[in-house]
This record gives sequence, structure tokens and C-alpha cells, in this order.
Amino acid sequence: MSTLSVVTNCLLIGFTSNTLEQYGVDSNFERLLIVVVSEHLIFLIKFVLAVIVPDVPQWVGDEIARIAFVQGKAEEEEEKLHATHDVGEADWSDNEASDSEGFDDASEGEQLL
Repeated sequence: MSTLSVVTNCLLIGFTSNTLEQYGVDSNFERLLIVVVSEHLIFLIKFVLAVIVPDVPQWVGDEIARIAFVQGKAEEEEEKLHATHDVGEADWSDNEASDSEGFDDASEGEQLL
């Protein structure tokens, strides 16, 4: 979008302004040549600035990396907790099954009395 605005503004300034006439530019070809050269210079400056200035500041990149690290550690801890918890549930299920079997035996014995 900025490319279109550079071209449009250079054309507007080059062909509607009287500034170039003050410097002795009379023909449309000379105006067009000045417009094309000036817009290319602006594109060069824009490109150089895009290369020099980073998209993400260093401190933001560091903070994103720190958050990702902390989230990774939290996920590891959560996986360990779930793994430990799943084993505990399996043990609990075994205990329930053995307890209920014993309970059934006792109730059958009580019914016999």
C-alpha cells in the first residue's frame, strides 16, 4: 500500500506543482524523468530503513522467548503430573475392584447366616 502512495504522491507533486518550473523544467518528459528518479530514491530509502529497523524490538523478542520457555516448562510439569495421576487412578481402580469383591463375599456370608 505504501508503494502505491509513493507513486501517487510523486506523480501529483511532479505534474500539479509549479515547483519544477522554478528550476527550469518545462517539458513533460523532464517532469516524468524527475518523478521516476525521485520515486526510486524514495523506494531505496524505504528499503534501507526496512532492513535496518527490525520488525520486532529486541526486548519484545526476548520476552516472547521467555514466555515460550516458561510455557514449555509448565507443560512438562503438567504432563508429569498427569502421568503420576493416571498411575494413581489405575491403582485406585484396582483397589476398588478388590474391595468390592471382598464386600460381595462378606454380604453373601451374611446372607447365609
